Amino acid sequence: MIAGGTRVQGEVTGRADLTIDGRVEGKIVLEMDVTVREGGQVNGTIQARSVRIGGKVVGDVKGVEMVEITPSGSLEGNVSAARVIIAEGAFFKGQVEMTGDRSAKR
Repeated sequence: MIAGGTRVQGEVTGRADLTIDGRVEGKIVLEMDVTVREGGQVNGTIQARSVRIGGKVVGDVKGVEMVEITPSGSLEGNVSAARVIIAEGAFFKGQVEMTGDRSAKR
C-alpha cells in the first residue's frame, strides 16, 4: 500500500496487490492487481493483472484481465485489456484496445 501523503518516484514492481492512496510518478508493473483509490494519483504507466481506477491516472494502462474506471476515476491515456469497464460519471480520454481470445467465449 502507498498511503495518502506519500510520494513514490521510479519503478514499482512485484508479485503482490498494490493499493494507492498517495502519489506514484513512474512505471508500475505487477503480476497481481492495482487499485488507485479516490485521492490516489499515478503519473506513469500501469501494467497488472487487473487495474481499478478510482483516483487519477495520467498514462497508459494495461490489464491482462480487466481495467475498470469507477465513477470517481479519471484516466488520461490509452487502455488495453480483455475487459474494459467505464462507469457512468468516470472521466476517460484516450483509446481502448480490447485484447484476448474472442473465439474462446463462443
